[in-house]
Amino acid sequence: MQQEFIMEIFTNDEARKQIASFKEQIASLEEQIETMTAENSMSEQDKVSAHLENMRRFLMHGDNIPENEANDILHEFIDNIIFAKDGIEIDLKIIMKE
Repeated sequence: MQQEFIMEIFTNDEARKQIASFKEQIASLEEQIETMTAENSMSEQDKVSAHLENMRRFLMHGDNIPENEANDILHEFIDNIIFAKDGIEIDLKIIMKE
């Protein structure tokens, strides 16, 4: 029934893409729920310790850490990066999280 309804609105290809998109969204939401559950079970001290350990890992082994993992670690500490270019001069302003 659902498939027939979707097929009436979308072409087969569009319906497959839409379903794949829904599955990706579900997986992302499930991952967020797992993360939230894990974070809620950690004490504040555990969270701070985990953040510090991540930063130590990044500083000591940053060039050996996968790019997405390094970005996740930096995201824990950096709120925003402002990039400005004036001719050949580059200005980076890093705003840390409080």
